[in-house]
Amino acid sequence: MKKILFLLIILLLIQNFSYAKLIEFEKCYNSENIFNSSETEYEKVENVNWSEDYYKIRYTLLYHPFDPKKYENIVNSGKNRGDIMFESWINFTDNELGPKKIKNILKEIKKREKEGFKKVFPHSEGYYSISTTNNIITRTKVFTDDAMNGYSHHESWDRFNKKKKGEQFSPWNLEKITNTKYKIDTYSGGIIQATDINSKNYKVVINLKNNSIINISEFVGANGRIFKNESFLICKPLSALKKNTDYKQYWWALILIAAVIFFIYTQTGRELKIKK
Repeated sequence: MKKILFLLIILLLIQNFSYAKLIEFEKCYNSENIFNSSETEYEKVENVNWSEDYYKIRYTLLYHPFDPKKYENIVNSGKNRGDIMFESWINFTDNELGPKKIKNILKEIKKREKEGFKKVFPHSEGYYSISTTNNIITRTKVFTDDAMNGYSHHESWDRFNKKKKGEQFSPWNLEKITNTKYKIDTYSGGIIQATDINSKNYKVVINLKNNSIINISEFVGANGRIFKNESFLICKPLSALKKNTDYKQYWWALILIAAVIFFIYTQTGRELKIKK
């Protein structure tokens, strides 16, 4: 019996009762093309702080409901296909941002709304979840219903335009929710590096110190040259290193502890009776 007790105690000591940890980010937006306060030069990406105003601009979408008559008017005005598509769909994902720039963009939005454009905010939501239990980073992108409607109208413009020009049209097949999973390669000094599970050409680097994310894509050209593209994001922490307080998953440990305590109690009682 003493051997059994000893084994149970050793088992309890070597069990890892560490909590599941989860780090989450939301409302990520492109942190490039952002001016410093004086708007004399671009701010360094790593120095950009998350801003509600900048987020609202980046994720505001303007679209014009599909209108064949409006299309004909644009064609008759002599504008090219690029202008036509621009007339049906406007976002500010890559626009220069800064206090003065934002004022100009807000004026542009009001002007377009008066012209019949529909405003959608936010047109999508982006999340990054980092699980330290399975070493997986999940990138989730969710388009709002209004944005999906806007894409549908934009697709109609594209379909109508290509039909007019005799070009082949391919449906967009946009998905409302998309998930991309990355396997964590390294984690050191608050920097996490991970690789897309389905393709080694895509990587992500997350800096927990300043809540920034770099999406990296690498491709080999025909001449063997490696092409590398990087997009820089700044995010708002949704939760920081949560500790899982759901003790239900440790029910077996509680039962085991109770059994050990009961065993010790009964053995102690017997020894006292023997001494008496």
